[in-house]
Amino acid sequence: MQAEQRLKEIFLKVFDNLKSEEFDINKRQADYENWDSFTHMQLISEVEGQFNVSLTVDEVTQIQSPKDILDIIAAKGKNEGA
Repeated sequence: MQAEQRLKEIFLKVFDNLKSEEFDINKRQADYENWDSFTHMQLISEVEGQFNVSLTVDEVTQIQSPKDILDIIAAKGKNEGA
């Protein structure tokens, strides 16, 4: 399964009121209802588990959109292969 689809499933799980067609990879944190610090940590936990990565504090604080998460995952994948 592609990373974007996996991430979408995480968002749909964490944001239980989010409809599939409302998910947008480029939506910002402020555009998601209830994306607060608690939900942010739920997302991080799910992402780390699903993608088998560990995010640093700096990475976690820089995340403002699903695209940011994908970019971090992609960069980690490249670094592991180097």
